[in-house]
Amino acid sequence: MRSLAESLLSTGYTPLCIDFFGDSDLRQLLERSGGQYLGAMKSFRELPERIADVPADVPLVWGGGLENEPDILEQIAVQRRICGVSPDFVRRVRTPQTLDELFQGTALLRPRRISRGEVQLSRGGGCWLRKPCRSGGGLGIEFWDCAHAGREIEDGTYLEEYIEGLPCSVVAYGDGQGHATLIGASLLLSGLTELGATGFQFCGNLGPVELSGAMHLEVSNAVKTLASRTYFGGIVGLDLVASPMGVFLLEVNPRVTASHWLYELDLPGRLVSLQVAEGALGAGCPAGPAGVSDARIARVGAQLIVWSRQAQEVPDLMPVQLSGGLRFADVPEPGALVESGTPLCSLLATGASAAQLIDILLENPSALHKVGIDVVALQAVLRQRLELAASLGVRIL
Repeated sequence: MRSLAESLLSTGYTPLCIDFFGDSDLRQLLERSGGQYLGAMKSFRELPERIADVPADVPLVWGGGLENEPDILEQIAVQRRICGVSPDFVRRVRTPQTLDELFQGTALLRPRRISRGEVQLSRGGGCWLRKPCRSGGGLGIEFWDCAHAGREIEDGTYLEEYIEGLPCSVVAYGDGQGHATLIGASLLLSGLTELGATGFQFCGNLGPVELSGAMHLEVSNAVKTLASRTYFGGIVGLDLVASPMGVFLLEVNPRVTASHWLYELDLPGRLVSLQVAEGALGAGCPAGPAGVSDARIARVGAQLIVWSRQAQEVPDLMPVQLSGGLRFADVPEPGALVESGTPLCSLLATGASAAQLIDILLENPSALHKVGIDVVALQAVLRQRLELAASLGVRIL
């Protein structure tokens, strides 16, 4: 929510914000800017009533998690305009079977999937994940091993083939007229124990990156096919895995994604203003072989989400001085209790190259130790990710 608020403010909008966390930096940002924090929710079911008193001409820009609640989006759409895609589009792309149909005939591959019945898996049958039907941020995803063979798949879950490769995310814009443009791509980070994460918990993004020519063409054509079949209007994100077998589509996030600010480093608020205005990309649309021109990629950024390894009181991180442009963000109120396995804070950094971003971490070992980060170990895993990207033709400055 903090990043959406920053982007909206940079383009002249005054946001009214509601979320689950009430982080201290979001509250401070809104106090300084004349915005307003409407309080923290415990459930999305509260949202329609909580915003009922907001003037009806104030549109809703929404973030992660609400894609699992298209019924709530439909309810809100009676009250006010919802920026971006329609609730019907949300429902369609969040249904795996329908997603298969929408991308049928494109070059993007889909993992095999089992959704019901008794599972009989052999050791030669590939590696499988159990995933919740209503998921977000990688929560609730776990490996399903051969010891589970013969068990029924639990209600509300399904099995999906695990694809080994390079996780990426791309962002695209649909004009609502059957056309779409690929805006950019980034590396998708998840499950990094160096950041306190477990399983497949979302750990942020690094980019923008340039996809190889063939990969870019495949993804771009698939996005255009999605637009021609749905006429979606607004920003969407696609989570992908690039592998030697091809590019696999994991899911579509029908909203402004957490990586949006990476594409706004030189044009603050650009994606969010598109979402609000529902206007055409116009002359500022990036071009080039990867959807972001070489001229545009003057800086790269990283958002690293730090997960709490145990229940703890949040240290006072806002006054902590970090060097090299690194900063803490999404920080709960000092002294607040954060449960184990929940986000503690984010680390944001920008630089002229990915190598510089990684070096910035080494400049701040004491500060990062406050949130449980072993800087050397984190540097090593990020360098490994960059090496994997290069081997698959994905380039970052």
